[in-house]
Amino acid sequence: LLIAAAVLATTVIALLVARPSPPGARSTGPPILAVGNLRDLTATDSTPLGGVLSEMLTTSLGRLTDIRVVAHSRILELTAPADTSQRARTEAARRAGANEILEGEVMPVGRDSLSLALRRVDLATGVVHRGYRVLGVDRYALIDSVTTAIAKDLRLTAPTGALADVSTRSPIAYRLYEDGLRAFFQFDAASAHRLFRSAIQEDSTFAMATYYAWRTAATVGDPGLDSLGVRALLLASRAPDRDRLVIVAHVGATQSDLGALVAAESLAAKYPTDPEALVRAAEVFGTSGPDLGRVAFLLNRAVAVDSAAGPERALVCRSCEALQTLTTQYRWADSTTLAERTVRRWIALQPSNSAGWIALADLDVALGRTADAVRAARVADSLGGPGSHDLDALSAALRQDKLDDVDARCRRDLASASAAEFAEIRWWCVIGLRMQGRYRAALSLAREGLMAGSPKPRPGAGAEPIQSAWLDYEMGRPLAAAFQFRRFAADAAQDRATAPGLVARHAAWNLTLAATALVANGDTTEARLLADSVESIGRRSLYGRDARLHYFIRGLVLAQDGQQQAAVTAYRSAMFSPTFGFTRVSYELAKTLLAMGRPADAITVLRAPLHGGVDGSGLYLTRTELHELVAKAFDAAGQRDSAATHYAAVTRAWVNSDPALRARYEAARAYGGRKGARE
Repeated sequence: LLIAAAVLATTVIALLVARPSPPGARSTGPPILAVGNLRDLTATDSTPLGGVLSEMLTTSLGRLTDIRVVAHSRILELTAPADTSQRARTEAARRAGANEILEGEVMPVGRDSLSLALRRVDLATGVVHRGYRVLGVDRYALIDSVTTAIAKDLRLTAPTGALADVSTRSPIAYRLYEDGLRAFFQFDAASAHRLFRSAIQEDSTFAMATYYAWRTAATVGDPGLDSLGVRALLLASRAPDRDRLVIVAHVGATQSDLGALVAAESLAAKYPTDPEALVRAAEVFGTSGPDLGRVAFLLNRAVAVDSAAGPERALVCRSCEALQTLTTQYRWADSTTLAERTVRRWIALQPSNSAGWIALADLDVALGRTADAVRAARVADSLGGPGSHDLDALSAALRQDKLDDVDARCRRDLASASAAEFAEIRWWCVIGLRMQGRYRAALSLAREGLMAGSPKPRPGAGAEPIQSAWLDYEMGRPLAAAFQFRRFAADAAQDRATAPGLVARHAAWNLTLAATALVANGDTTEARLLADSVESIGRRSLYGRDARLHYFIRGLVLAQDGQQQAAVTAYRSAMFSPTFGFTRVSYELAKTLLAMGRPADAITVLRAPLHGGVDGSGLYLTRTELHELVAKAFDAAGQRDSAATHYAAVTRAWVNSDPALRARYEAARAYGGRKGARE
C-alpha cells in the first residue's frame, strides 16, 4: 500500500540530528515555516505523492502552538497551475512570508519500515538550520514523529494525539483532496467539487474535504449545500487550529452561528499575515455589526499581505476578494464615495476580471448613473461576465424606476419561462406590480401565477408566500398579514433541519413583520409582547440586524402612543444598515421626524434606502412609497424642485394604480401642476 490505512501500534524511532547554525544566522523567535515538496521514493505507481505528504506535514505542524505555518492551500494559491516543482513551491513559500522551508524524502528501510529525512532550510541563504531523521512503520507515524522532533527542537509543546485525528486516515482521500485543491485554485469548480465529494466518500469524517465541498457546492448547484455546511461545522474539531477556525467562521457566518464571532476574533489575532484568515474574520465582523473601521482595517491588511507576495501570482487573487468584500461593506454603510474608490482599486488590480466591472455597474445603478452602468456592464460582458443576464436586468430596471421596461420583460419572460425560471422571474415581477400600486394584479400573480392580461393562471405555478402575506398588509388587511407571518415564525421555530442561528434569524424576522401588521391594526398590546420575544430570539442570531429588530417594534408602539422623541430614539437603535437594512425602519423614522417638523433630518434618512435594493430587507417598502415620502420631506423643507422630481416618479409609477391609491396619486400629480403654475 502507498500509505498504511492506520498507524500501527509499533515502536517509532525518532532521531534528531542537530546541525549547528552558521554565524550570523537568525536565531530570534520561532521561524515562519512552510513545507516544500516531500519526495516519496517508495511509491510504486506513477502518481507522485509529494503534494499529499506536504499537505500531511503542514496539517500536522498546524497542531503546534506559538508558531506560524503557511497553509498548504496558500502555497497552492501562489503556485502556477500544474507546476509541482520544488523551485515553484519554494518561491511560493517565500512570497507567502515564510523564512524557512522544510524539504526531504521518504525512503524504505528494510521490509517493514520507512525513513523520513527532513531539512529545515533558510529561504534567504539556503543554509540548512536543522536536519531530522525519523523511522516509522507508515507515513502517518513518520509525520507524527517528525512533528514531535521539530517541536522539541523549537522548544514548543508537542501536539497530543495523532495526525489522523485532525485529517484523514485514508491515503486515497488525501490524494483526492490534494487534486481537488489544485482544481479549485484553477477555478475549475466542477472538477474540484467532484474530487472533494469523492474524498468524502472515501472518508466521511474528513473535515477539510467537507468544507471545500461546501464552498464549491453553490457554484455547481449541489442541492446538498446546506447539509454539507452543517457537516463541516460538526467536523471542524477534526481539523488543525487554523483550519478549524476558518471553517467555523466561514460556514458559521452563513448559518448566523454566534460561534463564528469567537472564531473570527481568534483568526484576526492569531493569523495576522494570512489573507484568507483576515478576510473570513472581516466577513464575520461585517455580518454581526457595523464595526466598519475594524472590518476595513482587516481587509486592507489582507490586501497588503497578498500584494506583498509579488506581481507574479497564480489566478487566485485574495486582494480582489478582500476589495470586493470591502466594497460591499462600504455600500452597506452608504459610504458610496469609499465604495466607488474601492471598486476602482479592485478593477485597477485585475482589469480583466469581470466581477469588478459588474460591481461597478451595480454601484452606478444604485447612484442613478444609467449611462455609466451600461458602459461598465458592456465591459463585463466583453470579459465573459453575466452583465446582461435577464434577471439582473429586471432588478436593475426596478432600482431605476423603469417600470415600463419591467412590464415588457415580465410579459415576455413569464410567458416563455420554464417552471424554475417562472418562480424566479415572478419574484421580481410582483415587486414591479407593487411599485405601480397594482396590488390586485400583484396578488393574482403571487398566489395563482396569473399574469396581467392572461385569462388563465399558469398551471402548477403554486403560491409565492412571502409577498402574498405582505400584499395583505399593503391592501389594508393587516390581521391577515400578521397571521401569516406568525405562522412563518412558528414554522421556523419548529425546523429541526435548519441551523439554530438561522432558525432564530427567521423567527425574529417574521415576528417583527407580524408586529408591524398588528400595530397597523391598532393592537399595541400584543406588539409589545412580540417585541420582548424578538429581543430574546434575536440575540441568538449572528446577523446584526436581528438583535436590533425589537427596537423597531417598540418605536412603532411609541409613535402610536404619541411619544415621538422616544420613537426616534428607538428607530435609530434599530438601524443596522441605512441602505440594505430593514428599509421600513428608515421610513417610519422619517415619518416621525417629519411629524416633529424636522424635514432636513428626514431627507438624510431617506436618501440611503434609494441606494439599496428592492428585495431582501428592502422588500417591505416599495421605492414608490420612498419617493412619495422623500417628496413630502423636500416640500416641507422648501426644496420644491427636488420635491417635484420625486413626485414625478410617484405619478409615473401610480398612473394605473388600484383605486385605494388614487387619492395619493392625484396629490402627487397635482403638486407638479401647482409647481408649474407658480413658475
